[in-house]
Amino acid sequence: MKKGTGYLIFNAIFIIPSIILVIINGISVGPVMLTVFSLCITGFLVLSSKETKEKEDAIQKLESQISMVKDFTPTNILHAANCVVALDENKEKLVIANTVGTYTYDFKKVIESEIFQDEVSISKVSRTGQIGGALVGGVLAGGVGAIIGGLSSSKQNETQVRSISLKIVLDDLKRPYQNIQILNSDIPLKLSNTTYTQALEDASQWQSIMSVIISRNQRSIVNQ
Repeated sequence: MKKGTGYLIFNAIFIIPSIILVIINGISVGPVMLTVFSLCITGFLVLSSKETKEKEDAIQKLESQISMVKDFTPTNILHAANCVVALDENKEKLVIANTVGTYTYDFKKVIESEIFQDEVSISKVSRTGQIGGALVGGVLAGGVGAIIGGLSSSKQNETQVRSISLKIVLDDLKRPYQNIQILNSDIPLKLSNTTYTQALEDASQWQSIMSVIISRNQRSIVNQ
């Protein structure tokens, strides 16, 4: 589910040509142009409403898949762009529901977790301990800061982002990893954009959760 698809199509077909017509014909807007703008606004609202309804329906369907998992009561839920992720801390289980199916894992199956921003790794934890590299400053402490360290100089200077994902590596030969697409935008988003900062906050929160799970797994192995 990409963000902004309907908006881009609508701009290309209606809004941009309308603005050009206004510029060509001058500031004065006659009845015909008022009608065109009214139709544009109506079309935009219809497209926005349709996209919102489709996203809500998709989320409800995925939540329904999770609700069918036996002996599982979610204590944390993440609504990602391509799936819904839930975990039951009491039963120590992780469930990921997407359009392909529903996958259930014991916490002990989690081996590694990594955040990618525009396909570049910015934070990674694994059973061997936290791995150095880029980390989003202040996020794990509750705030969103600038990207620091571990990235090339060209990447450090970027001020816009299209995607954020969380890759979870699992001890499962059939499906050894799950890619959680938290942000997937058709248009570049500034680092100050609230959609971006919320997605980054979600990714950081779940990276922290995976870090705790991996740490517990390590202690369990040591104590055996």
